[in-house]
Amino acid sequence: MATTKFYLDLRGKAKDGKGSINITITHNRAVAMIPTGIRVAPNEWDGQNVIRVSGSDVLNARLAERKLEVDRALALMSLNDGFNDLTVTQIKSCIIRKQSSPQSHLVYDLFQEYMARDMAQGTKNIYFATWNKVKSFGGERLSIQDIDIKWLYEFEKYLSKSQGVNGRAIFLRSLRAVVNYANHLKILDSYPFDNFKIKQEPTRKRSVSIEQFRRFISYPTSE
Repeated sequence: MATTKFYLDLRGKAKDGKGSINITITHNRAVAMIPTGIRVAPNEWDGQNVIRVSGSDVLNARLAERKLEVDRALALMSLNDGFNDLTVTQIKSCIIRKQSSPQSHLVYDLFQEYMARDMAQGTKNIYFATWNKVKSFGGERLSIQDIDIKWLYEFEKYLSKSQGVNGRAIFLRSLRAVVNYANHLKILDSYPFDNFKIKQEPTRKRSVSIEQFRRFISYPTSE
């Protein structure tokens, strides 16, 4: 019988010292790992739960949901004849294919996961505002698989009703970061930003010249 558990993989940790939380599948004494896309430092992980991190309840809920999905898939697969003859790699591939169905990955969930990471509150506010734009465009139950290049052009057109070029660019870059996150989790059939260019205009120079500043500090005023 195949078993699962969480494992903090520190082999490829980045400069920040964080590693990836994976779900390990053990079958016939062999092991395979399914990434969850959540990264923490060793002191932020107690073996079962994320601790000492802002938004840890969201991350832990997502981890529990991911593990439940894997356990359910294993339970269903184990009912089939020949399950014990499968390699752990074959089992992992089957589970990943099942979890990559469009219904399993709502854009809302991916935004929540991404915003639960360590980031400045100002940055988090931008992602929250971006999600509200996606939601108001009819994306409340939008699947990540539904975002293709046609959808991006229509969304950009929708943003143009209330935003200038650079305002649209902020929302589109935030959305792209979440799509990149989904791509990292390997749940995309295709990458929609490959042929979509985010437009931006140079910001008008607003700095004061040295001569203007000299006139300002020497301007005659009353006490």
